Amino acid sequence: MAICSRKAQGATEYLVIFGVVLVLSVVSVSLLGSTFDTTSENQETASKIYWQSGVSPIRVPEAVRTDDSKFAFAMENSVGDPVTPTGVNVDGADVAFGEGSNSSYLNQSVYLAPGEKKLVRIDLG
Repeated sequence: MAICSRKAQGATEYLVIFGVVLVLSVVSVSLLGSTFDTTSENQETASKIYWQSGVSPIRVPEAVRTDDSKFAFAMENSVGDPVTPTGVNVDGADVAFGEGSNSSYLNQSVYLAPGEKKLVRIDLG
């Protein structure tokens, strides 16, 4: 009878160790998988940081896409001189400010005095 209990104890120990290793493997894989962002997420994050930081003359502190064809954002002049942007590029679509524009600045240019902030709405549809 002693031989059977040793075999049962050995099998139980093996199953417990196997279960612990399996749980640790699942936890490790899930933690590693969640730390790696996809390339598009990294690009989007880098773009947000760039435009919010004021590295360029125009800072974009806020932006929102209301649906597939409508986009709104705030533009702010982050330099000491006036700035007149001529347009933007949204998802590969060039949108010009001024005559024939599909932005909220239809038929007028956008002028930003130093430190001035304006809301721009664009209909890409």
